[in-house]
Amino acid sequence: YFEATNIAATIPTGNQLIGLEKASQFALDQIFPVGNATLTCTANGNYYFNGSVLSGGPVYSAVGSTVGVAVDLGTGKVWLRTASGWNTGGDPSIGLNPIGTLTAGAMSGGVVPFVNSYSDSGSIRANFGNAPFALGAVPAGFTPGWTQ
Repeated sequence: YFEATNIAATIPTGNQLIGLEKASQFALDQIFPVGNATLTCTANGNYYFNGSVLSGGPVYSAVGSTVGVAVDLGTGKVWLRTASGWNTGGDPSIGLNPIGTLTAGAMSGGVVPFVNSYSDSGSIRANFGNAPFALGAVPAGFTPGWTQ
């Protein structure tokens, strides 16, 4: 489980990115992490998941908005939450209603979390548990931080 907080607005808001990338495709100097089996959430509620562009994801375009990401690294199931709660009434503690499941191809070799403000005028802060989480407790069965 990790959280990402928008701490300075970026124009356009669709380019503030939070997500997961296949470890073998990730590079620190990438501008726009998009593999063919990843999760990329934009601040305006659109998201890219397993090769499809979808809507209805978390909106975090306002400064101070936070997104929590719970990932079951064994099954590839992913949940997202904001101050309003978990996506689609999901509950990672009991495996209910993930936003989706990463493909086996995405999970092969592991995934890494990322945040990217995509411009000099934006800033997103990732929290892997070295500070209190803004959205509440880590879901039961999940650990703060990243283990892969």
